[in-house]
Amino acid sequence: MNDYILSVLLGIVEGLTEFLPVSSTAHLRLTEALLHVDLTSPYWKMYTVVIQLGAILALVVLFTSRIMEFFRTFPEGERAASSMTRRNGHLPRFWGNQHHDSIEEIYHATSSSSHLNRSPGCGLSV
Repeated sequence: MNDYILSVLLGIVEGLTEFLPVSSTAHLRLTEALLHVDLTSPYWKMYTVVIQLGAILALVVLFTSRIMEFFRTFPEGERAASSMTRRNGHLPRFWGNQHHDSIEEIYHATSSSSHLNRSPGCGLSV
């Protein structure tokens, strides 16, 4: 069989089986055996590696935005990062932890002069 036709057939098998929950490598090897490809040949061994590398790189290109979003929100996750942004007004969490005492002093200074008293867990009370 012509190497070009064989490459097209193996590419189709690799593309169709890449998303199955079973090994695409096994499908590729079985197809190579059924088409009487010399599995001991260094050329076809390298071909199998390269065609799978192409499939993996295609997935990286396809899911680039999701991968970048994962790294942007790691380790909290997308939901925690967006709620943290809303809650803290874009201030990094470590800033609040480092300046906790200063924030407490400001809070107590303003709350004692204010007519509002904040009760923990009860919301605002007059």
